[in-house]
Amino acid sequence: MRTLLSCCTLYFCLCSCYAQPSPKNKEIKCDAKIEREYTDGPASIAFIHLHANETTALNAVRQFLERNKGSLFYVKQREARNVSLVIHDSIFQFDPNRMFTRAGRKANLNPYSVTADSAVKMFASEIVSQLHSYRIVISLHNNTSSNFSISSYKKGGEFESEASRVYMNRKMDEDDFVFTTDENIFNKCRKQKLNVVLQDNVRRTDDGSLSVYCANVKLSYVNIEAEFGHADQQLKMLEFIYQVVSAGSEERSYAAEKSGE
Repeated sequence: MRTLLSCCTLYFCLCSCYAQPSPKNKEIKCDAKIEREYTDGPASIAFIHLHANETTALNAVRQFLERNKGSLFYVKQREARNVSLVIHDSIFQFDPNRMFTRAGRKANLNPYSVTADSAVKMFASEIVSQLHSYRIVISLHNNTSSNFSISSYKKGGEFESEASRVYMNRKMDEDDFVFTTDENIFNKCRKQKLNVVLQDNVRRTDDGSLSVYCANVKLSYVNIEAEFGHADQQLKMLEFIYQVVSAGSEERSYAAEKSGE
């Protein structure tokens, strides 16, 4: 059974930035909201979808959750990458995958203002405040051909310094890959000859992304990246990662049981 729970709208986040509500708050407008869908039963995995225009990813995780347990948090708005908000006739835009740290908001909020920063921080908090009850975060994104791929993390690539290790299977499309902060998951993917990148959790740039936030708080993170339209491949990668993290959970539970915890 799937249940839909609307967690927060950005309008309410913005209104809470003001000590005293007033009619002026009606000038604060944004259609974006964070929603949660979950399947009944215990689950230690949080699925995240942040870019509303990346519809292949959202369809893949929803299809997956038709037969598996888990919670899905997603930004609901028109099909656009960035979220727009209006504060007293001034328009601000931000990438919802660059809102999880102060440095990320300062670099990506356009134009920057302290008031808008506070509002976006509260918006991000609606997600991160709930993530710590999960063992692992699985994010899903889409890319376009020849724009961004696993090659971006290889030597000479734009994001070479963000990765500590890269494994590339030449038989796979380079646009389809796994990105993780967890070395164990990296090794499992490599063993299965799956395109995979291990984030350098020490040298990585603080761009405000969810992978940076999760590394900062020691929460395991996986991004399943696929080219637009590669729904079957994205679903296969998702199913593999789910098996890996579920098996890890069972092993830890058994070890705890044997030790009397």
